[in-house]
Amino acid sequence: MSGSEKEDKKPTESASMPLGQHLDELRDRLMRCIIVVMAGMLAALPVRGHILYVLRRPHELAAAAHHLNLALWYSTYFESISAQLKACIAAAVVVTFPYLIYQVWTFAGPGLFHRERRVALAVSGVSLASFAAGVAFGYFLFIPLALRFLLALSGPGTKPVIMIGSYLQMLFLMTVALGIAFQLPLVIFFLVRWGVVSPEGVRKHRKAAIVAAFVLAAVLTPPDPFTQIMMAVPLILLYDIGALAATPSWRALAAFARTGGLILLIAAGALAYYQLYPVARVEAVEGTVKVPSGTIPAGAVARMRRGDVCRLEPGSAAIITLGRGTPRARLLIMGQARVQLMGRTVASVIRGDILCDTGGAAEVELRTPSAQTILHEGRAEVSVSDDSLTVSVLEGRTVVREGEVSTSIAAGRTATFRSPGKSFNTKKVEQRWKDMPSGTAVVPAE
Repeated sequence: MSGSEKEDKKPTESASMPLGQHLDELRDRLMRCIIVVMAGMLAALPVRGHILYVLRRPHELAAAAHHLNLALWYSTYFESISAQLKACIAAAVVVTFPYLIYQVWTFAGPGLFHRERRVALAVSGVSLASFAAGVAFGYFLFIPLALRFLLALSGPGTKPVIMIGSYLQMLFLMTVALGIAFQLPLVIFFLVRWGVVSPEGVRKHRKAAIVAAFVLAAVLTPPDPFTQIMMAVPLILLYDIGALAATPSWRALAAFARTGGLILLIAAGALAYYQLYPVARVEAVEGTVKVPSGTIPAGAVARMRRGDVCRLEPGSAAIITLGRGTPRARLLIMGQARVQLMGRTVASVIRGDILCDTGGAAEVELRTPSAQTILHEGRAEVSVSDDSLTVSVLEGRTVVREGEVSTSIAAGRTATFRSPGKSFNTKKVEQRWKDMPSGTAVVPAE
């Protein structure tokens, strides 16, 4: 046996400590970890607003998509305080995580052989990267889409009141669950390498793994098919990645390619449908009406997709019919105007005079440089210029949002909203006043 092999099979001296000393060391290291995390929590308290802002983003993206209040509520005096403490503890764990890993390693490392140390370091790095990938997948993609879909299922006539405590509990549960789920390829790899599962068994039980993925998704996600499929499909893909890494073969590669190809095909189809399918049609009434396909004459009709812009010259008029089926909202546009279609009931108005009729639809959203206008089941005239927005409600009710401020306008009422202004060079203004002759006094007029 060579010297290096003897070195690999020889544990360090600290591994031979009595059990009592090991327990004392474990207690000391746990106390150090708790103290560091508590110190990190106290350091995070002054910036708890920024931490909560980061944690609220998935909820705000989903709520903004349905034009809901972005606030998170609390029902007791302590719920908001408890939520802030939870957020600070989570931030402290993330910031102090390298130190926590160091304490774990200094406790367990001496009991490992040198070869085992190298393997443990490699496995820990891959495991942490997989966990981070799962958390990122949940935070940036899965949770915002799932919340948006769940809000869409709430139905008309309902208004959600989301409590901050239950929201943070769900957010932490889902992100940690996805982080753990992304360990699946690593688990399969070592189960095969250690002989617990044979390569043939991994391939043979793939159908059972697919069923298990959907069962696990049903347990971890809200009870709707959309979110369950969104979680089950990545789990199946992770299973195929683990099988491919553990036993590289053409069969494993084909299984991975089928699953990955199916995901890419579905994503490409959804993207193509979202981008290419027409969401409105424009009919030229008079004057010059320009769309991406060219100028359309009076009486002609053209289809419009998401992102398409309709431009009118002075003295022109056009009718944009939104959505499909019935009822359908309509925008009657007059004068020099520019309107960009953002969805079946959403349009961005750069300038122009528009008479908006929801046509029985639930609501129509018009985004302008000054504010966001949402018309609920009625008609309203919207006039947009470079620095102002004027809304006159004929029927129904209209809500105008300027950032976090919402203004409700009833039928028969009108309101004007100004833009926040244009940027300017502050140094030039300051220099102009500094250049005034000495002795010049500015006094208020009598």
